[in-house]
Amino acid sequence: MYAALRHGVNGAGLYQCGPYRMEGYPAVWSQATEMMKRFSSITFIAALDDATSSVRVTASEGKPLYRAFRKGNRLWLILQNGSFAPGLFRVEVAGASAAPVKVLFEERSIRPAKGVFSDAFTEAGTHLYLIEMK
Repeated sequence: MYAALRHGVNGAGLYQCGPYRMEGYPAVWSQATEMMKRFSSITFIAALDDATSSVRVTASEGKPLYRAFRKGNRLWLILQNGSFAPGLFRVEVAGASAAPVKVLFEERSIRPAKGVFSDAFTEAGTHLYLIEMK
């Protein structure tokens, strides 16, 4: 879903058909509805200014795929590992403040050094960041 948002889709929904209804699989249904809540809470970024040119991502491992959106002094970054191997990415954001980078939907933040931070990714993993700008 986040890849769709990275490519410019501004909404999504759950679709079911046939006899295999998700309600019959409570664990799957729970995960799907939680993902939809998260996705829906950030779809507004698709209407913001594209700020991808202010971000540079390099990888010692993995394949970074990303897009950034900006409004005012806030930048949202969708960063995905396009590899089926773990990744380690170095992110440089021109004009970022020294404030901690929030990793959305995770209970953590990353302290940047001069607009640069690194993060690890699982196979085909995704992280969403909120970065305060100067």
